[in-house]
Amino acid sequence: MKKGVELIAKTLKEYASDEITYVRGESSVKLLAIFSKTPVTIESDLGVQISAEITDFLLFAEDLILDGSLTTPQHGDKVITDRAVYEVNHLGSESCWRYSDPYGKHIRLHCKEIAAGI
Repeated sequence: MKKGVELIAKTLKEYASDEITYVRGESSVKLLAIFSKTPVTIESDLGVQISAEITDFLLFAEDLILDGSLTTPQHGDKVITDRAVYEVNHLGSESCWRYSDPYGKHIRLHCKEIAAGI
């Protein structure tokens, strides 16, 4: 199964990803990521359910290198695309990111758009 995950990761990176800039403070790195969405349903105190979609990016964990060190995402980091600027954000009570496969090849990064069309 590990070989299959590695093959899928390589294929997705080559054919289904776009270049983004990942920013933390003054540090940044250009890397490839896949634009995605996560459906979310929140129930209010009155019992009303609200559905929405959160913007996600699938990153390749091995590429997230800032200042020469492999790192993991942090709340408040930024993702800059050719369409918008996004801020890394917690998803309700969940972390702002999680591994998206059992081998830690992909990181699913939860974001909110903070500026359109740069």
